Amino acid sequence: MRKTLFHIYLFLNFVLAFALLLSYLARYVSPSISIIVAMAGMSYSYLLVLFLISTIFLLSLKKYKLLLINILIVALGWNNLNAFVQLRTSSNKVSDFRIMSYNVKLFDLYNWKHNQESKRDILDYLSKQAADLISFQEFYYDNKTFQIDSVKKALNMPYYYVTDSRTLYDFEHFGQAIFSKYPIRNSKLINFPNSTNMSLYCDVEFPGKHLVRVFSNHLESYRFSKNDYELMEEIKKKETDIYKVPGLLERIKYALIKRSYQSEKIASMVNASPYPVIVTGDFNDTPNSYTYYQISRYLSDAFIESGSGFSNTYKGSFPSFRIDYILYSKELESVNYKRLKFEGSDHFPIYTDFVFNKK
Repeated sequence: MRKTLFHIYLFLNFVLAFALLLSYLARYVSPSISIIVAMAGMSYSYLLVLFLISTIFLLSLKKYKLLLINILIVALGWNNLNAFVQLRTSSNKVSDFRIMSYNVKLFDLYNWKHNQESKRDILDYLSKQAADLISFQEFYYDNKTFQIDSVKKALNMPYYYVTDSRTLYDFEHFGQAIFSKYPIRNSKLINFPNSTNMSLYCDVEFPGKHLVRVFSNHLESYRFSKNDYELMEEIKKKETDIYKVPGLLERIKYALIKRSYQSEKIASMVNASPYPVIVTGDFNDTPNSYTYYQISRYLSDAFIESGSGFSNTYKGSFPSFRIDYILYSKELESVNYKRLKFEGSDHFPIYTDFVFNKK
């Protein structure tokens, strides 16, 4: 009986090992080629935890040869693990400027009862973070009570570039924005086919006449409906019927494939920039994804280089992952990445301090 149970365990360990190795490929295989690999990549953190538990069990059984194989499999994914967790203390290095990225979820527009208070609270909090530039996703303004000028004054950022993905009733505007304390010399909207998501960039002149191209991205959303969120809660509680799941998976598949094309477009524009780049925004994808790898391939990740902890940036009903990023080119150095636990949105704001490399 004990031998049979051990063989069952070995089979489960093999399945976990295979799934984990498959998840490592998610960075390199487009979802348009294999959606199974992409889904394995999304599940990386859960697969890793289960596999580590299995590895500890092997240690308790003193199966050292099998234990070594498990450890090697984990080691093969070191770069993946590195993008999920960092252990370091904060730096006291003096920086040249601070960049923040925040999916502000329309400044809590649909919290009707407390909407005006929410807007003021969010802007007041952001104004105290000493950022020199803020990249906003899901930005909102109107022509009546919440105008661009009010945001500009609250943040003490006189330079801005605001784009609209849609307008309602001729006065409510939804899109993205960059606000800056330093001059914006050039800007461009980047649209994606058949999508209301978008990206943009601004060429910002930082002190010392350093021009940096700052990208803000809001890549394809899952566009979950109220029923989808209810289904996810049911799945967590194991109270759902299995026939409902394929519809949710189809929505995830559609978004994964669209993001793969969007990330390729952004990556080509980043690589073609005549200036150093900083790439910010909500990628709607994990560090173990094709989307992230395409954009970050030739860039550094501020969290990896100067962050600490797990830094999950999304706190909604969908599993909590790091999906918001600040990436940058070799002319810059990140010295102090932070994820702020501010409850103004379903995302957390992130920032990093930068210095210009003197090399």
